[in-house]
Amino acid sequence: MNQQINIKTYSSKIIVDDDKTLSEILGHNDENIDTIEHNFDATVLVRSNEVTVLSSDKTCVKQVSNLIKELIGLIKSGTQITKNDLRINIDMVKRSESPMAAHGENVVKAN
Repeated sequence: MNQQINIKTYSSKIIVDDDKTLSEILGHNDENIDTIEHNFDATVLVRSNEVTVLSSDKTCVKQVSNLIKELIGLIKSGTQITKNDLRINIDMVKRSESPMAAHGENVVKAN
């Protein structure tokens, strides 16, 4: 017996308008994308200047898309994204907080 299983997949596309920003989002050898995929149940595909987020979890697609948009904003404002910055930004997005809004402020949050 063959049983067909249908899994709904959600997606979001983000256009990155310059190569330098895209390169910083990807990270060395795509390590930033790998970190993002490891922290979310999502796949991130990059083709040319287009970043596509795929997941069976609609909320996850929204969070990863927001994270990438926030990273674009931070990079364009002159912030260099380190591994630690990326981890902090991931945690903030998971809590529905905006890294861009917190940028430049001294934010201390007790867990």
